[in-house]
Amino acid sequence: MDGRAEGPIDRPKLAQIKAREDAAFIRARPKSMDMWARAKRAMPNGVPMSWHRTSYDHPPLWVAEGRGGHFRDVDGHDYADFNIADMSMFGGYGPEPVVRALAARAAAGGQFLLPTEESIWVAEELTRRYRLPMWQFTSSATHANTEVIRIARAATARDKVMFFEGKYHGHFDEVLVEPGEDGRLAPEESGLPSNVTERTKLVPWNDHVALAAALEPRDVAIVITEPAMTNNVGLLLPADDWHAKLRAITREAGTLLAFDETHTQVVGAGGLTSMWDLDPDFVTIGKSIAAGVPLAAYGMTPEVAETIERPAGRDEAMVLLKKSSAMIGSAPSRHLAVWEAGQTGGLIGAASGWFTPHGPVDAMLRLAYINPPVPENAPPGTPLPPITRLAFGLQQRFAFGRGHTPVGILYAALRAARRAVAENPTDASAYFILGQTYAA
Repeated sequence: MDGRAEGPIDRPKLAQIKAREDAAFIRARPKSMDMWARAKRAMPNGVPMSWHRTSYDHPPLWVAEGRGGHFRDVDGHDYADFNIADMSMFGGYGPEPVVRALAARAAAGGQFLLPTEESIWVAEELTRRYRLPMWQFTSSATHANTEVIRIARAATARDKVMFFEGKYHGHFDEVLVEPGEDGRLAPEESGLPSNVTERTKLVPWNDHVALAAALEPRDVAIVITEPAMTNNVGLLLPADDWHAKLRAITREAGTLLAFDETHTQVVGAGGLTSMWDLDPDFVTIGKSIAAGVPLAAYGMTPEVAETIERPAGRDEAMVLLKKSSAMIGSAPSRHLAVWEAGQTGGLIGAASGWFTPHGPVDAMLRLAYINPPVPENAPPGTPLPPITRLAFGLQQRFAFGRGHTPVGILYAALRAARRAVAENPTDASAYFILGQTYAA
């Protein structure tokens, strides 16, 4: 015993202490409070997205700037950030190599609705890390998981998906369900379809008996899980035989398996998929992959990739990836993989060009993941040195400002597109570019 009195918790006393500390918090941040009051006239809850309000018990802080592992609010308070935008900013705030790379890419053109050679370099590097040979890109891990589900449904002709209790894989309908008080699945929030629970199954983590029973009807297209659970349950590691049984049971049931490495990728090159020699059909990654630029990717086996291959080019019936953030178009004898990165408050227009060998992605890798760094004159595809294991990091929301395309640039692009058509009247890709320019 330490001499302290035992007995029931004095809840009125706790409430009094909390009220005192809340009042002190507010008094010390008058500029944040003024901004919040102003923001309420333009945004629900007075914040750009609801999580900025609901993730914290205190009123929202308004951030002025960040450097490394610290950020400063508009009232001048400095914070050591141990969450770093839910790990999106794992390379830290404002790293100079990333700042230079972003500025250079923006000056050269952020996105073209056409692929660039640098995208090949990134896909090849992800292949080296995760040992899955085929990759696509999108704007968020939520979107990556959504596309993986659609591909799995197309490949298996099944509708249902499976997750594990305590999961978090983004903000799409199928994943926003949880066990209700009666044991049946229930929607996690309002605004979801009334039948949302009919497309999802949940089972306990590390329970291979429950997994096999849930897959026995052979109606599940895909199981999505983190290799180690990191979200709503803290950190939950797999049992020694869990992954071997998970892979065997899904294969026997004809169900595809995806590992969401959006958090766990930070343990090293290739994440836990590589570290533990796992064998999934898909891997999805996001957040810190591009040093804070909203970007995600998903890799797949060649067998699964056949589902979305379109060797003849444009397919109007194709619904997968027909979005600004991940769209498949066409050109003579090849299709165009086109992607762009979305952002809070607008599009920064960060697609194919972000992936230069010394661009934002590579700058982040060299800054935070690689020791020693890749030489500045290294050609595309240069093997990267081994990386050191990294600790988990931070969480305070970060977003780029709104991006706009100057009218003058559009006119210049239109003139160039017209000239391309005039010079190449039989080239379908020239007409494709012209049409996209007119649309812009």
